[in-house]
Amino acid sequence: MKHIVIAHNYVIVGAGPTGVELAGSIGSYLKHITKLHHVSSVNARVHLVEAGPRILSQMSNRAANKVAKNLSKLGVIVHTSTQVQAETLNTLRTSIGSIKTNTVIWTAGTQNNEFFSNNKSVFSLDKRGKVVVDKHLCVTPTLYVCGDNASTKFSGLALTAVWHADFIAKDIVARIHHKNRPTKYERAPAQVVPAGRAWAVFQYRGIVMSGRLPSVIRRVADFVGYRDIVGTLKALTIWSNGDTTEEVCNTCRR
Repeated sequence: MKHIVIAHNYVIVGAGPTGVELAGSIGSYLKHITKLHHVSSVNARVHLVEAGPRILSQMSNRAANKVAKNLSKLGVIVHTSTQVQAETLNTLRTSIGSIKTNTVIWTAGTQNNEFFSNNKSVFSLDKRGKVVVDKHLCVTPTLYVCGDNASTKFSGLALTAVWHADFIAKDIVARIHHKNRPTKYERAPAQVVPAGRAWAVFQYRGIVMSGRLPSVIRRVADFVGYRDIVGTLKALTIWSNGDTTEEVCNTCRR
């Protein structure tokens, strides 16, 4: 057994689906390569920093707890209720102290364009800076706001934005033909969030599953998404190489 010390902190800011997936991937990869190299002492750590009180705020407590437990098995250190204050070339300063690191990855999302806050006579904003809309996704009779910009229960998800766009198209048609306007612009989406190699959590309404099966579900969903954009053959090529790594290390390549 070799006694090698790997010292590095990888810090991911934002514990939504993207941040969790990335933390799980890096954590899994670190465990994989240290096993290949027979490393006995590892100081490489993955830190997941979240300003809110828990990870995966749009999912249930049960789902979030399952993910947190699996991330812990991968060596990922989760910091909740932790605000980022500043960053230097080798340090991330947070509200609970500094983390020595040369690698900070931001997955905490973005703020709405300042166009909305600069026109408060037209737009009302919630505490997140998102635009308050009515049951038709309108802020005025002739102005819609949708997707990540809108203050709705499931905004921030790609599927929600697609539903909003579809809803607005139907609403415009209904108005043109003087028919009853729709009011259901989104619904609880099925969510699958990977958190490590061949491991994911699945949630739909009150159903929560975790482990290998949800990971397979996610893989199938990825293929469907690729196929819709680039066609079946190209999608199959991309999908089948999704877990392929590019290694320059001869030990890892074997």
